[in-house]
Amino acid sequence: MTRRSLIQRPEPVASYLAEVDAGIPRWLHSRRAALDELADGLDDAIIDYRSQGFTTQDAALRAVSESGSPSMIADAFTATLSAGHARHTVLALLATGPIIGAVWLAALVPGRPAITLLAQIPPLGPVILASIIISGLTLLMTGPATLRPTRARPRPPRLAAFACACAATGDVLMLGTAIVAVVSAPREPVGYPLICAVALSMVRLVVTQRVARRGLIHAPLHG
Repeated sequence: MTRRSLIQRPEPVASYLAEVDAGIPRWLHSRRAALDELADGLDDAIIDYRSQGFTTQDAALRAVSESGSPSMIADAFTATLSAGHARHTVLALLATGPIIGAVWLAALVPGRPAITLLAQIPPLGPVILASIIISGLTLLMTGPATLRPTRARPRPPRLAAFACACAATGDVLMLGTAIVAVVSAPREPVGYPLICAVALSMVRLVVTQRVARRGLIHAPLHG
């Protein structure tokens, strides 16, 4: 029996894969690759049992029974994929943060050092620092196993959610500052840097609040 002939899988395997799929959050897009890997492993097990003389149905039942319960496998996949998603999230925050910050500087305090803006918005500094620290901790926890704290809590998805919350707080502070600046000088033309800064922060605000909500509500409790 070749792998090609297993495209139409026996009912026990098809049901098993469907149950595992149902237990993995849909927003984890890489779940498809994980399910394909699981399916390939089951296919290999069926081929092995068929070579030992088992019928396709019995081989499928044995392969499924040896793989563990669907809920356990789904939880394991969710934990692994969520950790990867958290790592990508904080990397995106660290990469885009300086860019968005530079645009805001050009919009609100052109030609002046960043400390000027931080002095105008006192909560902004601690928010940025917290976001960097939390992002760094998330990278540490999702990096090589030898670098991960053995008893670290909370889990990476929740840390990424907190990093997103910090970024969103920073965006709200900047947007509020922009509103005050426009209202206090209504006759001053709104420049392109301010328009770009507002647009970038609005986009990041929408994205980060979605990621934060997912991380806090749907993050796995274990793993």
